[in-house]
Amino acid sequence: MNRETSQIIENLKRFTGSEQFYKQMLFPTLKYTEGLKYVATKCNAYWFLTDVLSVCEKLETKLDFISISLFKKENENFCHIIYDDGNGNDIFKQEYTTTDFPLFNNDGKPAIELFFLNKTLLLTSEY
Repeated sequence: MNRETSQIIENLKRFTGSEQFYKQMLFPTLKYTEGLKYVATKCNAYWFLTDVLSVCEKLETKLDFISISLFKKENENFCHIIYDDGNGNDIFKQEYTTTDFPLFNNDGKPAIELFFLNKTLLLTSEY
Protein backbone atom coordinates (compact mmCIF):
# COMPACT_ATOMS: atom_id res chain seq x y z
CA MET A 1 0.00 0.00 0.00
CA ASN A 2 1.45 3.35 -0.97
CA ARG A 3 1.69 6.34 1.35
CA GLU A 4 -1.15 8.28 -0.29
CA THR A 5 -3.61 5.37 0.03
CA SER A 6 -2.60 4.88 3.67
CA GLN A 7 -3.23 8.56 4.33
CA ILE A 8 -6.68 8.41 2.69
CA ILE A 9 -7.65 5.40 4.82
CA GLU A 10 -6.41 7.12 7.97
CA ASN A 11 -8.25 10.35 7.15
CA LEU A 12 -11.52 8.50 6.47
CA LYS A 13 -11.62 7.58 10.17
CA ARG A 14 -12.27 11.22 11.10
CA PHE A 15 -15.61 11.34 9.27
CA THR A 16 -18.05 10.43 12.03
CA GLY A 17 -20.87 12.84 11.26
CA SER A 18 -21.60 15.50 8.70
CA GLU A 19 -22.42 19.14 9.15
CA GLN A 20 -22.31 19.99 5.46
CA PHE A 21 -24.09 18.27 2.60
CA TYR A 22 -23.44 18.48 -1.12
CA LYS A 23 -25.52 17.95 -4.22
CA GLN A 24 -24.56 16.60 -7.59
CA MET A 25 -26.31 18.52 -10.37
CA LEU A 26 -27.44 15.35 -12.16
CA PHE A 27 -29.39 14.34 -9.03
CA PRO A 28 -30.70 17.58 -7.47
CA THR A 29 -32.97 15.82 -4.95
CA LEU A 30 -30.14 13.69 -3.51
CA LYS A 31 -27.35 14.72 -1.11
CA TYR A 32 -23.98 13.37 -0.08
CA THR A 33 -21.80 14.04 2.92
CA GLU A 34 -18.38 15.52 3.60
CA GLY A 35 -16.92 12.02 3.79
CA LEU A 36 -18.11 11.19 0.27
CA LYS A 37 -16.83 14.54 -1.00
CA TYR A 38 -13.43 13.59 0.46
CA VAL A 39 -13.50 10.15 -1.21
CA ALA A 40 -14.51 11.59 -4.59
CA THR A 41 -11.79 14.24 -4.44
CA LYS A 42 -8.87 12.29 -2.95
CA CYS A 43 -9.56 9.06 -4.85
CA ASN A 44 -10.35 10.88 -8.11
CA ALA A 45 -13.64 9.01 -7.97
CA TYR A 46 -16.44 11.32 -9.04
CA TRP A 47 -17.40 8.46 -11.38
CA PHE A 48 -18.07 6.36 -8.26
CA LEU A 49 -20.19 9.06 -6.67
CA THR A 50 -22.21 9.59 -9.88
CA ASP A 51 -22.77 5.88 -10.48
CA VAL A 52 -23.83 5.17 -6.90
CA LEU A 53 -26.23 8.13 -6.83
CA SER A 54 -27.71 6.99 -10.14
CA VAL A 55 -28.45 3.50 -8.82
CA CYS A 56 -29.72 4.78 -5.48
CA GLU A 57 -32.08 7.19 -7.22
CA LYS A 58 -33.70 4.21 -8.95
CA LEU A 59 -33.74 1.95 -5.88
CA GLU A 60 -34.96 4.52 -3.34
CA THR A 61 -38.56 4.13 -4.53
CA LYS A 62 -38.44 0.50 -3.36
CA LEU A 63 -36.12 0.71 -0.33
CA ASP A 64 -35.79 3.05 2.64
CA PHE A 65 -32.21 1.92 3.30
CA ILE A 66 -29.49 0.79 0.90
CA SER A 67 -26.05 -0.58 1.78
CA ILE A 68 -23.36 -0.15 -0.89
CA SER A 69 -20.08 -2.10 -0.90
CA LEU A 70 -17.20 -1.68 -3.35
CA PHE A 71 -14.91 -4.71 -3.63
CA LYS A 72 -11.41 -4.39 -5.05
CA LYS A 73 -8.15 -6.19 -4.34
CA GLU A 74 -4.67 -4.70 -4.37
CA ASN A 75 -2.96 -4.68 -7.77
CA GLU A 76 -6.24 -5.33 -9.61
CA ASN A 77 -7.63 -2.78 -12.01
CA PHE A 78 -11.23 -3.98 -11.81
CA CYS A 79 -13.88 -3.92 -9.11
CA HIS A 80 -17.55 -4.50 -8.42
CA ILE A 81 -20.17 -2.74 -6.34
CA ILE A 82 -22.98 -4.57 -4.55
CA TYR A 83 -26.15 -2.83 -3.40
CA ASP A 84 -28.22 -4.58 -0.75
CA ASP A 85 -31.15 -3.87 1.55
CA GLY A 86 -29.04 -3.76 4.73
CA ASN A 87 -30.03 -7.33 5.63
CA GLY A 88 -27.61 -9.02 3.23
CA ASN A 89 -30.14 -9.39 0.41
CA ASP A 90 -28.39 -8.28 -2.78
CA ILE A 91 -30.48 -5.97 -4.93
CA PHE A 92 -28.09 -4.93 -7.70
CA LYS A 93 -24.48 -5.48 -8.76
CA GLN A 94 -22.25 -3.36 -10.99
CA GLU A 95 -19.04 -4.68 -12.55
CA TYR A 96 -16.20 -2.41 -13.65
CA THR A 97 -13.58 -3.88 -15.96
CA THR A 98 -11.21 -0.95 -15.48
CA THR A 99 -10.65 1.31 -12.47
CA ASP A 100 -7.85 3.18 -10.78
CA PHE A 101 -9.74 3.43 -7.48
CA PRO A 102 -6.93 3.42 -4.88
CA LEU A 103 -8.70 1.74 -1.95
CA PHE A 104 -8.67 -2.04 -1.70
CA ASN A 105 -9.10 -4.94 0.69
CA ASN A 106 -7.50 -8.33 0.09
CA ASP A 107 -9.44 -10.32 2.69
CA GLY A 108 -12.80 -10.47 0.90
CA LYS A 109 -14.26 -7.48 2.73
CA PRO A 110 -15.30 -4.30 0.93
CA ALA A 111 -12.70 -1.66 0.14
CA ILE A 112 -15.31 0.93 1.11
CA GLU A 113 -18.89 0.77 2.40
CA LEU A 114 -21.63 3.38 2.16
CA PHE A 115 -25.23 3.81 3.25
CA PHE A 116 -28.05 5.59 1.44
CA LEU A 117 -31.09 6.74 3.41
CA ASN A 118 -33.33 9.80 3.54
CA LYS A 119 -32.04 10.78 0.08
CA THR A 120 -28.49 11.03 1.49
CA LEU A 121 -25.38 9.04 0.61
CA LEU A 122 -22.87 8.69 3.46
CA LEU A 123 -19.92 6.72 4.74
CA THR A 124 -20.94 4.06 7.24
CA SER A 125 -18.94 5.91 9.90
CA GLU A 126 -21.13 8.98 9.33
CA TYR A 127 -24.35 7.09 10.14
